Amino acid sequence: MPPKKLYKQLLSLASTLLTILSNTIEFYSKSQPPHQTFDPLLPLQLAIQVLQLLNPNSTSTKMKFTATTITAIVAVLPMTNAWIFTSCSRQWDGENDKGCTKAACKTGDKIDWENQWFSDCTLRLYSDSSCKKQIGIASDDWNDHKLSKSMGSFRVSGCPKD
Repeated sequence: MPPKKLYKQLLSLASTLLTILSNTIEFYSKSQPPHQTFDPLLPLQLAIQVLQLLNPNSTSTKMKFTATTITAIVAVLPMTNAWIFTSCSRQWDGENDKGCTKAACKTGDKIDWENQWFSDCTLRLYSDSSCKKQIGIASDDWNDHKLSKSMGSFRVSGCPKD
């Protein structure tokens, strides 16, 4: 198949999947009771299952899976926060900078920092409660990061302005 035709087919597939995922997200978010939260990965899981049912033995399944994954991620990104920080006792999230915030955790406690793709947000950890003695910095995700020193506060900076 000529590359130009393949490109048009991929673009068409991505557009169709984006429409399906958008409608699925809208449907599920409206159908959830007010006390429940919507799982943004649900449309991705449904899309993967549909592709596998339609063509489980195809050699192009991997390509379809990749296109589906990329489309689903792009569709879900606007609904997510730019960053999420989970300390030993609480969780914060946002799209903008967050000033100095007290958050005491002991040495050995685990924290989690999730930063949205292409976000310039940076997490800085401090040993004191006034953000003066920096002990750590992260731009990329920290999953279950174990603190080597006690933390007293944090700050998020470098996020895009509205």
